[in-house]
Amino acid sequence: MAGWPAMMAFLVMGASLLTASNSDRFSTRIGRNAILTGASAMLAGQALVLLAIHAGAPSPSAWLLTGPLVLAGAGNGLVIAPNQDFVLGSVPRREAGTAGGALITAQRVGAALGIAAIGTALFGSGKAGSSARVMPQFVHTAQSALIVDLGFVLVALCCGLAMPRSLGADRAEENA
Repeated sequence: MAGWPAMMAFLVMGASLLTASNSDRFSTRIGRNAILTGASAMLAGQALVLLAIHAGAPSPSAWLLTGPLVLAGAGNGLVIAPNQDFVLGSVPRREAGTAGGALITAQRVGAALGIAAIGTALFGSGKAGSSARVMPQFVHTAQSALIVDLGFVLVALCCGLAMPRSLGADRAEENA
């Protein structure tokens, strides 16, 4: 099954693409609940990945990981696209460029901090050893990294509660 990781990545990206391409409809229709649903799906999917890795240790099955990763990918698509509409929705148009730049900067800083924290949990908590111990050790550190990531997604879900309940009328018309 040499091509399985590529197939899994294709399925996850496809789920994310499908929900992202329709996220404007969801966010116009159900407001911030689209983002909250997406973040909840990401949280549930990643929690299920954690359970699948734990249950399948020391060598988890790719089959067990596929469904939860697709769920997390679908949730990601629901969050990413409408997030900017909701965050920038209350900004006056004359300040939109500055607010957009600040948002992009904050996203990049957050991504860098997230990669550093999750990468440290994944690669920094392992111990050097024989090649026979690499997979069990990687499974352990992957679980640590997923716990850190679940914390970030939970914080994002809580931040989603602070967003406006619906898009402004002009933003909703643009999405329609």
